[in-house]
Amino acid sequence: MKRGVDTWDTLSGMKIVTLTRGGQVSIPVEFRRDWTSNRVMVQETDRGLLLRPVPDDPLALARGYLADKARPQMSVDDSIREFREEEIAAEERKYGPVE
Repeated sequence: MKRGVDTWDTLSGMKIVTLTRGGQVSIPVEFRRDWTSNRVMVQETDRGLLLRPVPDDPLALARGYLADKARPQMSVDDSIREFREEEIAAEERKYGPVE
């Protein structure tokens, strides 16, 4: 998909970089200074390409995000039982008590 250059956006705090014949670009150091990874995810949007750093260990990152939600003391059976109880309670709120 070919797009024209939006000169206004390139002048408002963005940097212009060169695309090599091989399709490579160098990300300016001020943008990648705080990145902890050397890989990026590229997504095409209606405004152009969006680059996001990809963590070296995505599973470790997910574990960090989910740490406060984990209940290591709860067994799988207890988790399933709690889920079913919550599901029944939600249905009773929506449809009324089950007779």
